[in-house]
Parts: sequence; structure tokens; C-alpha cells
Amino acid sequence: MQQRAGGHPVDNRETKYAGFGDDAAFNQGVRRYEGVPAAIEYVRNNAALSGRIADPVVVLNNVVDQTVPPRFTTQYPALVAAAGASDRLAVLPAVGEGHCAFEPQQIDGAFGALVDWAEHGKRPAADGAAGTAAP
Repeated sequence: MQQRAGGHPVDNRETKYAGFGDDAAFNQGVRRYEGVPAAIEYVRNNAALSGRIADPVVVLNNVVDQTVPPRFTTQYPALVAAAGASDRLAVLPAVGEGHCAFEPQQIDGAFGALVDWAEHGKRPAADGAAGTAAP
């Protein structure tokens, strides 16, 4: 994305994070990024999330992610619901700590759940295991 956008498309220098336990310590220690205004605009114009999805999507989050605030884990599912596509989104239970800090078996499990859903209609269940066929 940085290559396409022409720089770092995120700026969190003024962001105040909450929900991480000791928020003051978290905000003091979190890595801060300066975004490139043209890159931020590029993403705003070309990569805005609409929630309109045509194919199955499986989402896997970390329990604690120092880059993504907890409130973001509900925003994409809300967009998908508003677009009337909740039947094509499965949010797996959060695992691990860190940004994209997934164990290989967790990635394999999430990808396997997506493939099983796409190829066999077995929507992942709320606990992350393969479930019944999607409606």
C-alpha cells in the first residue's frame, strides 16, 4: 500500500488509544508514525472500506494489538452488516498478542476455514471451527 500510495498512509501521532489496561503507559510507549498527506488521501480515495463483499471473508484479530485499537475490531463487521453482507463475513475468535502476531497454525486454521467455506459452504462457527453450511 505504501508503494501505491506514495508513502506511509497512516498517521497516529495524535491518536490517544484506550482499552489497553494502562492507557497512559500504552500511549507513552506505542510506536508513532507520521503519515504522508498525499498517501493518506490516496487511501481515502482508493481503499475506503465499504463493507460490500461478494465472497466469503474470514477475519482474524489478535487479543492485544498495539497498532490496532480494540474498537476497530467491530467497525468492519458493522460496515459489512450495514451493506447487508453479514452472511459472507466470519470473525474468528481473537488470538495472541501483538500486531499480526499469529502462529503458523492459526493462520493455517483461518485460511483453511475460508477455503472450506468458499469450496464447501461450511461457514466457520463462532468458536472458529467449521460450522454448518452458510444460508
